[in-house]
Order: sequence, then structure tokens, then C-alpha cells
Amino acid sequence: MNFSVLVEAIRKSIIPKIEKHRGIESYTNQRSRFEGWLQVEIVGLLKTIMNNENVIPEKHNDVDIVVGDWAIELKVLTSETNNQVPTNICDLKRSIEKRELIKNSKLNNNVIILIVYPKIINNSTYDNHINEIKMYFEKFEQIEIHFNELLKGVLYIGKFSKIRRNYEF
Repeated sequence: MNFSVLVEAIRKSIIPKIEKHRGIESYTNQRSRFEGWLQVEIVGLLKTIMNNENVIPEKHNDVDIVVGDWAIELKVLTSETNNQVPTNICDLKRSIEKRELIKNSKLNNNVIILIVYPKIINNSTYDNHINEIKMYFEKFEQIEIHFNELLKGVLYIGKFSKIRRNYEF
């Protein structure tokens, strides 16, 4: 598996499931997180694209998903009102630092999958947070999600740089 294969598999498999899942709509209406469901779906997807290779969720309570030499961290960030920066953005930054600590492990590919909703538009504080976060990644993709006609979000996928960076937030 490579990063492009992961991104395309998520685009073709996970995004449609999110957009059509009536249960997810209930979560988004309440501005609730759905990381557990997302983890189960991504584990199933990885088992398919990795030919049933051993996919391990919650590896040592440190990594959400491990498969081969891939460590994948999942986050869902939400805010109470449209265009408000999620208050749990600091949790994301801690997860990013945790991924950086794993760089010394045997896992060569460290990825974060992040869903943010509602979609934040023209908010310089949020844009600055995302730009700071992007500095940690050699590859960073974003995919728009349509939860329903009125509510959009963004799924970000980032692959950490091989070179350790010492940025501080």
C-alpha cells in the first residue's frame, strides 16, 4: 500500500458511506464525534486493500490502527456553530506530536485521518491551524464531505514527513 492508494480507497469507499449513513447524520445533527464507527470502517477497508493482512486496532492504546508498517491515527473535530474553530484542535496537535514520537519506531508510514465539520470557510484562525499542521506532513490531501444538503465537512489525510521536525504550536 502507498499513500495514494489509501487516499483513493478512502475517497471511493469511506466518503460514500459517510455521506449515505443515516446514523452518521444523527451524529452530525448533534455535533457528536464518530471516531469509533470510522475506525471500524477503515479497518475493514484496510483488510480488503491489504489482502487480509493483520490489521490491529488500538495497538498498545497508542495507535488507532496498525497494519504492516503503517500507523494510522483518527480524529473527528466538530464545533457547535458554523465557522467556529473546533475547541478540540489542541487534541489534534497532541496527536500529531504523538505521531512524531512514533517516528523512532519500526513503523515507516505514519498517517492521520481527520474529519472536521461543519466545514470552516474564510476563518483565518482555522486556516492558520491547518497551515501549522500541514508543516508536519510530506503529503496532505483533503476531501469534501456532504453529510446532507446543508452540512458539509472536510476529511484531511496526512502522511508524516520522514524527517523529524521540531515545530512548536
